[in-house]
Amino acid sequence: EKENQPSMEEAFGDVLRTYRKSYGLTQSNLAKASGLSKNFISFCERGQQLPNVNSLFLISYALRISPAQFIEEVHKKAPRPNR
Repeated sequence: EKENQPSMEEAFGDVLRTYRKSYGLTQSNLAKASGLSKNFISFCERGQQLPNVNSLFLISYALRISPAQFIEEVHKKAPRPNR
């Protein structure tokens, strides 16, 4: 296992931020589009919170990507969850 491998939370946050910025969205824009709070989006991007499945779907749909694609990107960064 790689020492510098990000945690699941960090990997999720990195993927979320990358997709959000690639679409030119602010955290507020994404919050509005997904129906989630700006604080929640911010916590997720900073690796302080992981969304539940429902929130993951809302975020993915707001970014116009499939939840599977989102999860695959996270998997590439942090393939082994912390136990």
